[in-house]
Amino acid sequence: MSSFAGSDVSALTVAVVGLGYVGLPTALALADAGATVIGVDSSPARLRAVARGAVDLLPLHHAQLACASAGDRFRLTSDATAVSTADAVVICVPTPVDARREPDLTALSAACASVVEHAVPGQLIVLTSTSYVGTTRDLLLEPLRSRGFTVDEDV
Repeated sequence: MSSFAGSDVSALTVAVVGLGYVGLPTALALADAGATVIGVDSSPARLRAVARGAVDLLPLHHAQLACASAGDRFRLTSDATAVSTADAVVICVPTPVDARREPDLTALSAACASVVEHAVPGQLIVLTSTSYVGTTRDLLLEPLRSRGFTVDEDV
């Protein structure tokens, strides 16, 4: 697997899956640092709102969004196949709790399945969504192994 330690972030393409209150600022920080960023979200309405700048962000993040949107190294898409072009994938989807205070993994499961489906050798895949112990193993590691990847070597 490629080592990202000490990497020049401007040489990387990073896909951020989920452009909510964690994913969008993460994408903007990466873009601000010089990375090429692919913002992936399943909601066309959210993508339109981000493109218009009509999102709830801190003033600093609005400035970063305006700057990123003006360049050619920040793009938005609902096409999950775009993650296959990234050096790194950061999954930032919500894990709300239900009425019984159990995490609802619907969005997280779908995002992870999509990332696994489009994973390519050499990618760094990071799961930032908050959930219980074993989620990364169950939703990423085992499915990646099922696809024939050797975790910590191929991805």
